[in-house]
Amino acid sequence: IIIECALCKNGEIYREIPTKFKTYNYMVMALKSKGNALAYMTEDLRKLSLIEKNSLFKIAIEQNGQSLRYIAEEQKSAELCALAIKQDPTAILYVPKKHINEDSYSELVAKYGTLLNFTPDELKTPKLCSMAVENDPIALKYVPDQFINLQLITTALKQIDAKGNFELLSKIDFTELKKIAEQNTTLTEGKTTKQNLAIRTSIIEELIASGRKDKEKSFPKKAKNKEKADITI
Repeated sequence: IIIECALCKNGEIYREIPTKFKTYNYMVMALKSKGNALAYMTEDLRKLSLIEKNSLFKIAIEQNGQSLRYIAEEQKSAELCALAIKQDPTAILYVPKKHINEDSYSELVAKYGTLLNFTPDELKTPKLCSMAVENDPIALKYVPDQFINLQLITTALKQIDAKGNFELLSKIDFTELKKIAEQNTTLTEGKTTKQNLAIRTSIIEELIASGRKDKEKSFPKKAKNKEKADITI
């Protein structure tokens, strides 16, 4: 009873209990409490049938998608991988390549833009990068230089403006990105787009300037004296 109570509260206690008590039922209890307890069951899993193993893997992943990392590559089925990603999108880091394609990342990046940071370079496409930035402007930091363009920068800035999260202006080097975008635009669209280039550049600069002003407004200036203590800008 003492062991059962301990496992139900913290599954990682499993590694401390005597070998003779490491039964299938105790493994279930441990994993329901702490999916990562799977890390301490390598030897014990070898004694189980394939059905029992898969059952334990599922329990662990349902509790914590990151538990997928403790499952041997050859035992990571498409079903287990999908379950892990559903529980924790970042679990895709531990999914074998055979279960991953562009569609896998498209679905995730559309919901969690910053996962673009963990997307293999060979799977990054202009469309995928655009989806990521539309979801989260900070994803712009993880877009390969060759996919940076003025439209993408404008999208990020409009998202920042819409969400009022102007602190992101200091986390993304828009000046450098703008230079890269201008170079890419000139190379791909030719010299005839100079006017359009100037217009889009102007829009970006206006958005950045506007965002900085709004950021300043969102943080009250310190009053110079007690009489002005209630005045905020």
